[in-house]
Amino acid sequence: MSDTRTKKLAEVVASRIEQDVIARGWPTGQVIGSEPDLLERYDVSRGVLREAIRLVEHKQIGRMRRGPNGGLVVTEPDAGPVIDAVSVYVRHTQVTLNELFEARKIIETVATELAADRVTDADLAQLRGLADGTDGADPHALHRHIGELTGNPAIELFSDLLTKLTALYVGSLRVSPASRKRWNTESDLAHEAIVDALVGRNATLASRRMGSHLDALGDLLRKRHASQTVLSELLGRSGGASKMAEELARTIFRDVAERGWPTGEVLGSEAELIERYDVSRAVLREAVRLLEHHGIARMRRGPGGGLVVTEPGADPIADAMTLYLEYQGVTPAHLYEARVALELAAVDLAASRLDDAGVVALRAALQAERDDADRDLNEISHALHLVVADLGGNRLVVLLLQILIRLSARHTPPLTDGGPTHAELATQVHRVHAAIAEALMAGDARLARHRMQRHLAALVPWYA
Repeated sequence: MSDTRTKKLAEVVASRIEQDVIARGWPTGQVIGSEPDLLERYDVSRGVLREAIRLVEHKQIGRMRRGPNGGLVVTEPDAGPVIDAVSVYVRHTQVTLNELFEARKIIETVATELAADRVTDADLAQLRGLADGTDGADPHALHRHIGELTGNPAIELFSDLLTKLTALYVGSLRVSPASRKRWNTESDLAHEAIVDALVGRNATLASRRMGSHLDALGDLLRKRHASQTVLSELLGRSGGASKMAEELARTIFRDVAERGWPTGEVLGSEAELIERYDVSRAVLREAVRLLEHHGIARMRRGPGGGLVVTEPGADPIADAMTLYLEYQGVTPAHLYEARVALELAAVDLAASRLDDAGVVALRAALQAERDDADRDLNEISHALHLVVADLGGNRLVVLLLQILIRLSARHTPPLTDGGPTHAELATQVHRVHAAIAEALMAGDARLARHRMQRHLAALVPWYA
């Protein structure tokens, strides 16, 4: 069997294992089958199964335990693979600090508002401790805890992710001890003000203070020209690969980024790469699996072959986030809450930045809805939403919305007899989308936002 075919079959088997784990309620610590059991269950060769298990281990779905009572053990995932995937995307697309802080402000002001409404008496002491530093010196801990207080796994993950990306920029700053001390003091004062509002359960004030704090932090980093290259340090902090393979993957990732991400360029044959990096064939192949998983490069066989630089897309991110949020028990209500925050912000951004090209894009999206009304209803329902987000010019907002839309599609119930038909729903969706687009093209941001909010509210019964 060819190497390419083995990998494709392995991806299919890994996906089946993933779905089986989700269907079982993600039973952490449980053995779901020995190697012979899995070979019989999935009807594949040992080589295909072992390649699939490497993918499963990398995604932190499970790990193979050897010896008596061994087998594929379901593991507890963390946010590491998500951050890895996003770091690749951010580095490749050169997402700006403006985009990062714009996205953070959208997510964290909403998170702070929700936290103020949901904070309990038991949370107050910890909030005070985070604000005054008694619970440790991590300046980002308060932000992460506010995300936790929302009780929404999607908002918590997005907040944690964007905070960690910011921490990398902060870590790359070269500032004097006096400047850093002054900055820390100002940050502590801002945190105390936010906590005061949270303790008083004043959602509006807490949200406004969080927004002001993030504006100040963003201004500081932009003035200091923080480096983006540090993001490459994240890649490879995942299960299923040796430390040597992870370090090699990081090194190659850094090399690709420093060369301007030359898509299509051959970095070298397997033999050349083994010599260049002074590693074994086994270590190189493990590293290549990580690079292929993240869409950084792929190994091409045959004459003229070698490790080819590729263009990463949103799929690895969607895959990692979907798995993590499924494990965290994300519900349709959680997805709706996060979507409202992002979609209304996306409308505001699109309205403020719409130009002639954007008008053309909106009209093209509406035309596509009319011309192809028979396609999948989830595609019809969401295509214009992504166009609107794209017009806002913030790639992180687009990315996070893509994740929510994919998850929403997974939780959307099928059409039932006696309910609206596909054609009826497609017509309704198009009518609403046209009204939103018309308001945007007319320059009426408030009306566009109002119509989007009503449209999203009408979806509640579908996600209830």
